[in-house]
Amino acid sequence: MTDRPARFRRAAAALALALLAACATDTGDAGGDSASAKQAVPEGYDALPERALIPLTPSAQGQCNAPSTRTVFRKVMEWEAFWTAVEGCPARPLPADVDWSKEMVVLAAMGKRTSSQEGIAIIGSGQRGDTLVVLVRRSVLPPQCPDQGEKNYPVAVARFPRNDGRVRFLEERTILPCGSF
Repeated sequence: MTDRPARFRRAAAALALALLAACATDTGDAGGDSASAKQAVPEGYDALPERALIPLTPSAQGQCNAPSTRTVFRKVMEWEAFWTAVEGCPARPLPADVDWSKEMVVLAAMGKRTSSQEGIAIIGSGQRGDTLVVLVRRSVLPPQCPDQGEKNYPVAVARFPRNDGRVRFLEERTILPCGSF
């Protein structure tokens, strides 16, 4: 019998290295914008189509923004419950054309950050057996950077074809230099 978790860890490590190599030309673009999302994804993965991106404006109420999380919503009820878990926070709107019988929504959020230079993007996906692997790219400042005094809640939301199997996230992290902005 093989050790699937060990195999998965080795495969994830190899994919992370491939992702880093494929993104060696990263310009340091921190936002979840389409320029960052259009950068190359590793072989065997598909880039996220522009239509899949769902814009989500941060809430003026800090406590109503997403904490640092990676999650999948397969029902509108799950989406609404996620946002209304904090008392006084309304559910965030989604495009009316999300067809929950054929689609699911994936969210990747960084929580509260203190610089608008930090960001997150969902850039692609790939199927590995019964597991959908979602590729996420994060840009962060190192801890030694001074607090920029800004409130930023980076979040990326995308629609995917419905998949009732497992979903895993594979992340690339780009460290931005202090004072580069």
